[in-house]
Amino acid sequence: LKPKEPAIRRYKIAAKSTSASMYKQLSANDGAGYMMTTEGEVLVKELTKDISDFSELLLYSFQNEFGDKSIATDNTHYSMPRIKFSVLLTMPPQAAEKLIKLTLDKGLISMLIIQQLPTNKLEWEDPFADEGEPLEDIFKKIGDTMVYAIYKEMQRLKDREIQFVMTPEQKQDFSKTFKEQFNENTQLFGVTFSEFQFRLGVICFKLAMVLSMIKKYDESADKSKLFGDDEQSLLCSDAIYNIAKIITITITMRTATAATTMSTTITMKTATAAAVTTTSIITMKTATAAAVMIMT
Repeated sequence: LKPKEPAIRRYKIAAKSTSASMYKQLSANDGAGYMMTTEGEVLVKELTKDISDFSELLLYSFQNEFGDKSIATDNTHYSMPRIKFSVLLTMPPQAAEKLIKLTLDKGLISMLIIQQLPTNKLEWEDPFADEGEPLEDIFKKIGDTMVYAIYKEMQRLKDREIQFVMTPEQKQDFSKTFKEQFNENTQLFGVTFSEFQFRLGVICFKLAMVLSMIKKYDESADKSKLFGDDEQSLLCSDAIYNIAKIITITITMRTATAATTMSTTITMKTATAAAVTTTSIITMKTATAAAVMIMT
C-alpha cells in the first residue's frame, strides 16, 4: 500500500480560502482553528459562491457541535466531533454590507456582531511615542502564563466533568432580562432580529463561563492545579454575571445601531439581524465605520 501523506496542521486559516479548504484544515486540527486578517473583503469575494457552506461551518462552531462535510470534487468526507473556529476580520463598509446581503437568508447573519466605530473622536497619534511594553509582548505573557495554565488544567481534567453553574437568583434575572430584551427589540426591529436575540442568551452564558474561569485562575494559589480533587463545578459570582450581562446588552445596542446605519439599501428589520457567537471582528475604514465579530 502506498503510504498516506499526513495532514498539514495549520491553526491559522487564510482568508483567501474556500469553505472546502476550511473544512480540510479544521479536520487536520481536530476541529480547531482561527482566521485573522485586515483584508476581510478577500474572504467576502471567496465566499460569494459558497456562502451557505461557510454559514454552516460557523453554526457548527457557534454551537460547539459535531460537524461533517462531504466534498464531491475529491470524494472526501470530513468529520469533527466539535468545531472550535474563531474569526477576526477588518473590512470597509461596502464589503461588510455585501456580506450582510449574502447572508440574510443563510443564517450567518445571526452569528455576527457589528460594531460602529465613532469617527468624531479620531486623532493623530505619535507613531514614535514610547508607550511602554508592546502589546505583542503583553499578549505573549498572558498566553504563556494564564492561557497555557488553563489549557493544561483542561487537559488534566479531560476525563472529568466540571459543570458551570449560576445561582438561582442569577437564573431568574437571566430569564427576566433576556425576555424583556427579546420583546423590546423584536417590536423595534421585526421578527428577523429574533435570530440574533435568541443567541444573545448563549453568548451571555459563554462570556460568564470564560470570565469565571479566568477568575478561578487569578484566585488559585496553585496555578498548576486550579480545581481540587473533589470539585465538580465552577460557580458564577454575581460580579462576573453582571459584567457578562452588561457586555451582552451593549453588544445588542451597538449591533443594531451599526447595522442600520451602514446602508439605506438594507431595511432596519433585516440589517439589524446581526448576532453574537466566541471570537471575530471586522473594523471599517470610513466614516460609517462598523465592525463584524463572529464569536465561536
